[in-house]
Amino acid sequence: MSSEYHHGNLRTAIIERSLAIIADEGVDALSLRAVASELGVSHAAPRHHFANRRALLTAIATEGYAELGSRTAAVRDAGGSFLEAGLAYVRFALENPAKFAVMFDPTLVDHSDPTFAAAADRTLAVLQASAARHHADADAAALAGWSLMHGFSALALSGALAQAGFAPKGVDLVALAARAASLLSAAPPGEVPAGTPHPHGEGGTP
Repeated sequence: MSSEYHHGNLRTAIIERSLAIIADEGVDALSLRAVASELGVSHAAPRHHFANRRALLTAIATEGYAELGSRTAAVRDAGGSFLEAGLAYVRFALENPAKFAVMFDPTLVDHSDPTFAAAADRTLAVLQASAARHHADADAAALAGWSLMHGFSALALSGALAQAGFAPKGVDLVALAARAASLLSAAPPGEVPAGTPHPHGEGGTP
């Protein structure tokens, strides 16, 4: 094993190099052997920390959920809105595309891993708690918010938003996500939202 790495930091180096490989070449290019080769350590060295490729990907996903949960919890604890929590989700995805790609692919990770399950459950709990502070139907709101922000993130990272003309070069994607989310709750032009008193009485004419 290269003297550059000690037992404590080889694990971190393996994860960081794996993320670089995924970002540059895609997850299919990742293998323990490829990571070891790039780090200049023996092919057996990564197995001291990860039994196989799936264990490595599960660790990456766990780290991603822990970071995402911390970010959304920080928004909640600061009294931020449900929308702000959603935008923290988008920022995480845009800043960590390799982690994001691994986290939500059920074929890559071991969902029975207790550390992974705890990190994922905590993140979902934060999302639901944030929704509950602003909406009576917290479960539906959490699902709607997650679907919107996850879908937006996936479209942005795949290049589909740009290809469709929604995100020209240089656009602030987080601001675009906020704009899109706010429009979904707005009434169509000329329509009075349900429960809003009409300014001209029940008849609706001037």
